[in-house]
Amino acid sequence: MLHPVSKRTRARWLWLATLTLLLEWSVNGAVPDAKTISDEPATNTVRVPFEFVSGRILVSARVNHSPPASVMIDTGYSVNMLSRELVDS
Repeated sequence: MLHPVSKRTRARWLWLATLTLLLEWSVNGAVPDAKTISDEPATNTVRVPFEFVSGRILVSARVNHSPPASVMIDTGYSVNMLSRELVDS
């Protein structure tokens, strides 16, 4: 059986986890040096046209030779939202 955890205990664990990550990054050099960061624009950039509709990002996408379809970009959702008709086309 799980015991309820107080907000204070959760805050302490979050603080400890954050501090541990920051310490790990600083020791292992994950933070780039100031001289390695460039003000020059990247040469390998790609522009992706999109629409912003009702607070959601939509891009036009195709799979194999299917007609273009609007696809919602949502990095936090784990379920595929493509219709069976679109997948089968």
